[in-house]
Amino acid sequence: MEALSTPVFLFQFLSLPSLLIFTISMSWFALYPSDAYPCEPFECGDYVFNYPFGKKQSGCGDPALQLDCDNKQMPLLDINGSQYYILQPHYWPPFEPEDQSDKIKIVDKYLWLHECNLWPMNRSAQFWFTYSSDQFYIAGGYGNITLGTECGKNITALSDKEAIKLECRDDWYYFPYSALAQKYCKSQVQLPVISQIPSDPEKILENGFDIHWNLSEGCADCESKNRSCIYDTHTRAIQCKGKSSNIAVPLGCAFGGVAVAAVVVLLFIYYAKRRKSTSGRGLSGDFGYYQRNDTEAGLAERTIGTVSIFRYDELEQATNFFHEDNELGDGGFGCVFLGKLRDGRTVAVKRLYQENSRRVEQFMNEIQILSSFAHPNLVRLYGCTDPLSPVLLLVYEFIPNGTLADHLHGSRRTPEGLAWEIRLNIAIDTAQALAFLHSVEPPVFHRDVKSTNILLDENFRAKVADFGLSRLVPLNVSHVTTTPQGTPGYVDPEYHQCFQLTDKSDVYSFGVVLVELISAKLAVDVNRIRSEISLANMALDKIRRGALDELVDPDLKSETNHEVKAMVTAVAELAYGCLARERDFRPDMKEVADRLEDIKQLYTSNAKEEQNSLRKESGDLKDGVPPSSPNSVQEVWPSVPSDKGCIISC
Repeated sequence: MEALSTPVFLFQFLSLPSLLIFTISMSWFALYPSDAYPCEPFECGDYVFNYPFGKKQSGCGDPALQLDCDNKQMPLLDINGSQYYILQPHYWPPFEPEDQSDKIKIVDKYLWLHECNLWPMNRSAQFWFTYSSDQFYIAGGYGNITLGTECGKNITALSDKEAIKLECRDDWYYFPYSALAQKYCKSQVQLPVISQIPSDPEKILENGFDIHWNLSEGCADCESKNRSCIYDTHTRAIQCKGKSSNIAVPLGCAFGGVAVAAVVVLLFIYYAKRRKSTSGRGLSGDFGYYQRNDTEAGLAERTIGTVSIFRYDELEQATNFFHEDNELGDGGFGCVFLGKLRDGRTVAVKRLYQENSRRVEQFMNEIQILSSFAHPNLVRLYGCTDPLSPVLLLVYEFIPNGTLADHLHGSRRTPEGLAWEIRLNIAIDTAQALAFLHSVEPPVFHRDVKSTNILLDENFRAKVADFGLSRLVPLNVSHVTTTPQGTPGYVDPEYHQCFQLTDKSDVYSFGVVLVELISAKLAVDVNRIRSEISLANMALDKIRRGALDELVDPDLKSETNHEVKAMVTAVAELAYGCLARERDFRPDMKEVADRLEDIKQLYTSNAKEEQNSLRKESGDLKDGVPPSSPNSVQEVWPSVPSDKGCIISC
């Protein structure tokens, strides 16, 4: 069969959007016939709302989405007995259809009115807003800030960066780290905010937060029948109004099926033509910086960039002909072997799988990136075989201590586990490496950040490896549109849904690594209950519920070590921000690296101050050595005066 000519193919390919638009239109009318929603749009404050929202006492819309419109500017919504102003209704005008969602931005009524004394703060609850509501839940991307009250006098010892007194409530303090609130205050409450370390907490709180809403059960049943729900304010009963369409639904589905089939066929033809046209083309057509030298040249004269080209037979001998005893690991793109070069260097040799159709692209990715940039926390590439060789080999420096995954939940895990100080240093090293990649020109997005790609040297310092999936990003470009790739459990959900790779995709993956460091659990474990198979989902749920202790690795003994507990809590809060569902709410890698350094410095300095204080108290006791204990309980025990007001008890 003769391939389609280019003009014919382009005509058919360009006609695809028209077909899709027609299909979407049919599907829309099938799901939402014109007479399905008799509820009229209504003005409320500065906005126009429509079904499923309803105006109070109108008897239309979902009973949980009834709005009080007495305020001339902002609608008022009652949620679980508390009143919230709607700052931004994403669902209805003025937002365009593509920007609409089931989200609204809200703020507490009293907080907005600066009547802080009327805040409905429930000190017995950890979270101010109910996360577990069936109809309302906080949108992804929000961290929590901690407020504390009933604080002891020793809170005055904290700096302005560690505790900020609220202006409108002088008995409440804001803490950037929840562990400090737990240490100094009897009662704490956590609130959702976009920024986790706000310089002005009251202003941040007034900005509100996004929540998702769901239809109540009765209205959801009406929706399933393509009807709207009418709420009887007297009987509090829900009725379904509007006619459903029995013909349009199958029509929409039929046209949708035709469109999908057309897309599949056209894409198949396109890739078949592309593969045929590129078959037999040398690497120089794709990688202009590589120039093959067909003359017999010495090894030193044959390079790609700054990387040397090794002969296959030399690497074959270095690895004892790739003997299984020399195998170090087996990854998604190749197998790694231990080798020793003729000059005495111990190396790791990666042999890319022959059946990997993208092995040449991954091979050149590694070379291009690792030959262009150097950083103490990036693995070093020594060289490779000729890119036109039938067997593609990459030669790296040998990192002797395995991977982070090996030590957390693999073959190198010890009964006592990795110490927290080591885990924190690994997190800092990795964050600095990724921040460096994002800062170079052109920027590099790793795209496969995970614990098996973090290598550890003999001093447990981390080096990021495996750049087969990485992408060099053109300058002044915020994202790259590409088919999602990566490892399940680490892939950014927004990248997976929108096909847009950004620097925040690496941030999400690193957030999973942070949770691994805290928990020593696998990123994906099918042996866990369904809702916790994904470690990211498990972490988000437990951090939201204030159940961090259920997540933390028992080997850390954080319950008996205050400093470790404080640092683990702070890192967990940072991980929560990295795992935000929406990338705009995630910090960038530079902010993550700086935050980790701050956590280490803050609690290290606090520990030193406490040690110095203990040494000083010990010295005071030495200056006035107490008399020895009596030989009998019947003898009189001498009293020891203390200028420090200490009480020495048995």
